[in-house]
Formats: sequence, structure tokens, C-alpha cells
Amino acid sequence: MARFFFHFRSAFFFLIFFLIALLVRLDGAGQGWASVDTRIILILHPMMANFDYSRGLFFRSNFASKKPEQLQAELEKGWKQAKPLIDSLLLKQSKAMDQRASIMLRRDETLSNMRSKNPGATAERAKDFHKLLAEYENRYSGFLASCDTQLDQIGNEIK
Repeated sequence: MARFFFHFRSAFFFLIFFLIALLVRLDGAGQGWASVDTRIILILHPMMANFDYSRGLFFRSNFASKKPEQLQAELEKGWKQAKPLIDSLLLKQSKAMDQRASIMLRRDETLSNMRSKNPGATAERAKDFHKLLAEYENRYSGFLASCDTQLDQIGNEIK
């Protein structure tokens, strides 16, 4: 009898402990069992040494040590290196935009010409008209999609 009572008491305490742990877990679902202020971790991290917390921006540690003439020379050197690349990318972008505009103009002209012509009274001619209209729409949407992908690639190169 004493053995049964011992096992019963052990199982009872185990169930009570399990229910309490379950209730605590359900009460703070997703919060975990401890909390850490992430700002402290960020402050102590070596990669955050050049971070201005009041502005929320990184700053350059060697910026103040350089003379203004030296900084101006570095900026001009960087601009001389970047200017040809920027000019070529802007030229590509303007060509792609011109191509996109011409595609849209051709599409509008073609569709307005098709709509202005009377497809006729017969049902067969009307079906052909709608079929041609759908084909032109698909073709021009494909052209526009290719132009948009070119523009996206140029935009990614600029970034």
C-alpha cells in the first residue's frame, strides 16, 4: 500500500509540474523563458563601434583625420572613375525607355486601327477580330515585358 501511495504521489506531482509548465508556456507563447535587451548586444558588438545611436547611422572613424583638400581629391578621383560607368548606364537606360515608348506607341496605333475598322456583321469575322486583337495584345505585352526586364537589369547595375 505504501508503494502504491508513493507512485501515486510521484505521478501526481509530475502531472502538476507538467500542467504548470504547460500553462506558463501557453501564457508566454513565443516569448521564451528569458529576455535580453538587444541594444546591449549591439553596443558591445565590434561591428557596431562606428554607429551613432542618436541618429541611427554609421559614421566613418577616419573621416575627421583627413584634410578637406584630401577629401576633395578623393571625391574627384572617384567621380572620374564613376562618370564613364554612369554615363554608359544612363545611355542604356534612355535607349531602353525610348524602345519601350515606341513599343507602346506602335501598340496603341495598331489597336486603334483595328478597332476603327468595322469587323463586319458576320460572327466569323468578329471572332477573327477578337482573335487578332488578343494576339497583338500578347505580342506587345511580351515586348513590354522584355523592355521592363532590361530596365530592371540596368537599375540593378546602377545600384
